[in-house]
Amino acid sequence: MAAKGGLRVVDAAKAVNAVEEIMETCMGQGERITWPGVGSFSTRERKARRGRNPITGAAITIPARKVVKFTPGKALREAAGKR
Repeated sequence: MAAKGGLRVVDAAKAVNAVEEIMETCMGQGERITWPGVGSFSTRERKARRGRNPITGAAITIPARKVVKFTPGKALREAAGKR
């Protein structure tokens, strides 16, 4: 990223860290983040469900939790489709 943006590595690292912190804060508050040309990030609630321990085979309950959902934008979908 530093080379592509013409930045020093230290400055590029600071920028990436700042974006990570902003995303963590917003996602923690349940906000949706839209990144034009890339896509959008949002949170969603997963329900509790039954599962199995792969080692012992014992039935377990997997608790409900929030997860991050990513929806790619048009430009990213088109770039991926060119492969």
